[in-house]
Amino acid sequence: MPVAPVRALVCLVPILLASPSALATTLHVEVQVTAGPVIIGSYAPLFSTGETIRIRYSYDDAVADGNPLAGQGSFADAVSWLRVDFPGSGLFLEFGAPGSSILANDNSGSFTDTFSVSSTNRVDSSLFNGDTPTTLTVTFGDTVVPGPPVLVVNDRPAPPPFSFLSGNLAFGSALNNVFIDFGAGTGALPVPEPACSALAALGLAAGGMARRRRG
Repeated sequence: MPVAPVRALVCLVPILLASPSALATTLHVEVQVTAGPVIIGSYAPLFSTGETIRIRYSYDDAVADGNPLAGQGSFADAVSWLRVDFPGSGLFLEFGAPGSSILANDNSGSFTDTFSVSSTNRVDSSLFNGDTPTTLTVTFGDTVVPGPPVLVVNDRPAPPPFSFLSGNLAFGSALNNVFIDFGAGTGALPVPEPACSALAALGLAAGGMARRRRG
């Protein structure tokens, strides 16, 4: 097989996995938000209001709810990957499985829907004041009164695309921490990198030409 179609296939694999129609139950989510005015904790001087925050995570939507209570969902080890980047400073955190879960609160008819993606399994990260964080939690929330469920339906977090009104992220170690709030945004399927998209198109075109020559 020509090199271009092979490399294009590599690029297409994550796109197929991200598609709602893919057979896999793993969902990939990407969120870009702006840091709000509330930044507190010992890491706080490293961040500033208005800076961009990029949040990405992958989770298995087929994991069963481990909380029997109505209105509450607990999905242990459902998250395979969780990463937060601060493009302006180059700081980042990357966490993974096991020890990564989702907690959901379906408060329809009361006040808000919320769900949190969290992990205690650090894979890699920048140093924050010379320290390596050991926990990371990202929370999304939305008002549901009046109206139908928004972010959580049947105790499960809404799959992408979804919209939220506010949220926050918190991470730290036993000695240091930070809490950063952020405003409204959208959780969407990740967009393929431009280079990867171009390579995929080139590979498909090369594969078509090869079929025509054989024909």
